[in-house]
Amino acid sequence: MHRRSRGFTLIEILIAMAILAIAMGALIKSAAQHASNTVGLRDRTIAQWVAANKLAELQTLDSWPKLGKDEGDVDMANARWYWRTEVLRVNDKHLRRVEISVRKEEDATTSLYTLPGFLASPSVYADGKAEAEQ
Repeated sequence: MHRRSRGFTLIEILIAMAILAIAMGALIKSAAQHASNTVGLRDRTIAQWVAANKLAELQTLDSWPKLGKDEGDVDMANARWYWRTEVLRVNDKHLRRVEISVRKEEDATTSLYTLPGFLASPSVYADGKAEAEQ
């Protein structure tokens, strides 16, 4: 007596469902990770813009910014961003080194982005030549 099989057994269905559940779990985890990475990338990009804007602002001042640290905030992309600058003297009297760090949270200990840069003497911009050459 041979019985003809007319479909899947219960154990085959359970194994197939387990494989599908594992695959779906991995797919959902991958999608969630991708979404998290996208938000992080967006935040770092906006932090770069905030730092670049702050550097441009410092470069257009009529006088040197004060040496040392300064802090502030700015609204960009429907969010508040917190910047911190540190202006340092360098060997060249016509330059200042500046480091601008940007955070998303006011009390954050690490920054999303840090932009190092240099500022030329304001007289270089005003006159087109350095003070020593005048």
